[in-house]
This record gives sequence, C-alpha cells and structure tokens, in this order.
Amino acid sequence: NSIWCPAEYLPLAWVAGPLSGIIVQPIVGYFSDQCRARLGRRRPFIIVGTVLTTMALMLFGNSDLIGRALGDAPGEFRITLLLALCGFFLLDFSVQAVQGPLRALLTDVVPEEQMAEGNAYFARAVGLGNLIGSFMGAEALSKLFPFFESDLQALFFIAALLLCTTVALCCLVIHEKPLDPLSRSQSDEAMVQEEDLAIRKLLRTAPRPFWQVFVVQCFTWYGFFTLFVYASVWVGENVYRGDGRRPVGSIERTDYDKGVQLANIGLSINAAVTVLYSSVLPRLIDRLGIRAMYFLSMVTEASLLSTCIFLRGPAQGEPSLSLKLLTLASLGLMGISWASTMTIPWALMGTAVQRKYPERIGLLSTFFNLSQSGPQLFVSLGSPIIVRLTGNVSVVMLLGGIVAAIGAFLVFALRVDVIEGEEFHDFLDESDFREGSPFLEHSETRKEHGSGVVHERR
Repeated sequence: NSIWCPAEYLPLAWVAGPLSGIIVQPIVGYFSDQCRARLGRRRPFIIVGTVLTTMALMLFGNSDLIGRALGDAPGEFRITLLLALCGFFLLDFSVQAVQGPLRALLTDVVPEEQMAEGNAYFARAVGLGNLIGSFMGAEALSKLFPFFESDLQALFFIAALLLCTTVALCCLVIHEKPLDPLSRSQSDEAMVQEEDLAIRKLLRTAPRPFWQVFVVQCFTWYGFFTLFVYASVWVGENVYRGDGRRPVGSIERTDYDKGVQLANIGLSINAAVTVLYSSVLPRLIDRLGIRAMYFLSMVTEASLLSTCIFLRGPAQGEPSLSLKLLTLASLGLMGISWASTMTIPWALMGTAVQRKYPERIGLLSTFFNLSQSGPQLFVSLGSPIIVRLTGNVSVVMLLGGIVAAIGAFLVFALRVDVIEGEEFHDFLDESDFREGSPFLEHSETRKEHGSGVVHERR
C-alpha cells in the first residue's frame, strides 16, 4: 500500500521468497561446505549476504524518494514501484544467503545433545524479531525520528541497523575452524571426492530421518504460508466484513482497515507466544518426547487453520468481543506451532546429518529448506485461483488446515523421532560399520567423553 502496488502484482511479490529459497540456498550451501577462507565456512557468506540485504532494505525503504528524484511526477509511482519490486526481490534473494549459513553454523558448533535447545534459541530469536518488527511497524516512527521522511523509510533503516549489529556480534563471538584440506582424513576424502561427492548420490544416501522430516515439513509449511499470506485479508474481509478495494474513507474500507489492525495485534501475540513457548519447549521434549511434541504442534496448526472459516462477523456492524478474542486466539496460538517447527524438525535433521555427513551440513541444510520454499511456491501460485473461484480466503486457510492434519498423521506413520533403537540401523549404511569409518571414529570419541547413549547406539 505504501508504494501503491496494484493487487495483481501482489502474487508476483509473494513468489520471490520461495523462489529465492529454491535457487539461492542450495547454491550457497554447496559452496559454503567447500569454503576454506580464514573466517571459516559460513561467516564469509553471512557477511556478504548481510551487505546485500542492507542494500536491498535501503532500496526498498527509499524507493519513493529515489523514484521522485528519477522523474516520478506527483501521483505517479511507476519508477517507485519498479525500484520497490527490485528491492523486494533482492531482499528475498540476499537474505537467503544469511539464513542458510546461519542454520548450518548452528549445526556446526552446537553439540548433538544440545541440538534441540540450540534450535529452540533460534526459534526464540525469530519470534523476538517478529515481535519487534510488528511493534515498530505499528508506530509512527517518522514522528519519533523526524529526520526520516516516512515511517517506511525509518522502519527499514532501523531493520538494516539491527541486522548489521546482530550479524557483527555473531561473527565476532562464534569462532569457526577453517577447513584445511590437509587435515581431512582419507575417509573424508572418499566422501567428498570429485567436487566432494555428487549431489545426487548425497541426496540418495541422506539419512532416513532427513527425508522423514522433509516430508512432514512440506505439509507444515503449506499450512503456515496460507496464514502468512491471508491473515490480514481474512480478518479484514471475514471477521470485519470490510473491503480493502473500496475508496479510503468508505465504510467498507474503514471496516477492512480495522480488521487489518486487529490482525497485526494477533500476529504480535503470535510472536510473543513463539518466544515464550520456545523457552519451555526443550523441557517439554525431555519430558514428553520429541515425537509427541511434534504431533501436538501439527494438530494445533491444523485445528486453528480449519476453524478460521467459521469465524465470520455480522454483515452490519462490528464483530462481537467474543469473536475478536477468538480471532486473536487463533492467530496468537499459532505461535505454538511456529516455535515447534523452527525447533523440532531442524533439531532432528541436524542431528541426523551431523552424525553421517558432518562435512555436508551446509548443503543438506539448504536442501532441507526446500521443504519450506516448495510449499510456499504452491500457495503463492495456487491460492489466487482458489480465491477467485470461491471468493473466500478462509477456504485457502481451511485447505492449509487439512494439509497440516495430514502432516500430523505422517509424524506417526513415518515414525519421525530421535534416531534410536532399531531405527538407528536403518539410518546407517553398511559402510558405516567398516574399519576406519568416520562414523565409528565419531562414536569412539563420544564414548571417551562418557556419552553412554551414543555408545549404545554405536
């Protein structure tokens, strides 16, 4: 709305995120695994990605200012819109170069027994970032900082400043061990021969838990993305019965804007729930088991998305207080599922990959990201057709709930869990038991450190 983007361009903008995840992250993951820079394998890509992301934030936040300087007449936004779309796509593509290596860096440095806790901290930080972003987006920042021309300009400048500060802190505190080809064992060389192992072979021999969680994550993210795309529209059109296409000042547009405001409050509650729930999630996993908590998060997601179609306000007048509270609860409690999907799948995948292919964490982590980007692409391209046929965005969210319910069933059908007992033998290849295997060397090291559980698994 700030850059006067026509509605028909919005699906194109939503495609940028999943498309960038599908293209950029596997490339960055592959080359970061091979990087032998003095800073390590991940930090060079994080730094370069941060520079490009900052440029994209500045371009998007100042697109109207630059557009006017380049010739946009008053009331015209052609150059502004072009610059904003370029900034938006550059932002989505460059931020992937930060996110992928960050996930791989987490898996690199966190001990196996702390993998769930480490990913819970990651989820907590994501929720905190969402909460801060939602809060700042609702504030009149140009009044607080009058040297900015608009709230959008101030918002994106602060975002760039926070990004650069936190990335600098991360790169200064985290110390990677640079990859030295002379220090790699002969078994490692066999694993990474001819450009360090063909990608097809790597995916074919990836540990079974990798593909189990990958499949479930596809169903999880299909549901999530229906909420991300249509949460504000759903509250504005279904709960408040407004119309965002009507002129500003009309009753329908005013009702729609009230709905968007309520949706923003709900998404802020969502971020707060994510922060709080991710703080207790590791202890819940220890007590109830990781499979039970994974199933619970999927059931929560499916239930909340499926009930959205029934939350509909009256044709005339504002929705009741109880309907508003139910709407806020539906959006806020999704933070339980969001915290879980940022923690549990990545912990399971990271543990499995760290055990079998520690030299390929970057590439497999970014391939795992396809389980999120792929469903986003399906929602971006398919949901406009459903909305055009039904005229109701909550139908898209209902479909997301049904897909999430299938994912909940698959958590048990595929036996998605920590690799232990008889499942551990399926996770390993015969070559893992040969003399000189890097896995056996890894197990021996763990034994020396007194990890009885790993010794039993060996």
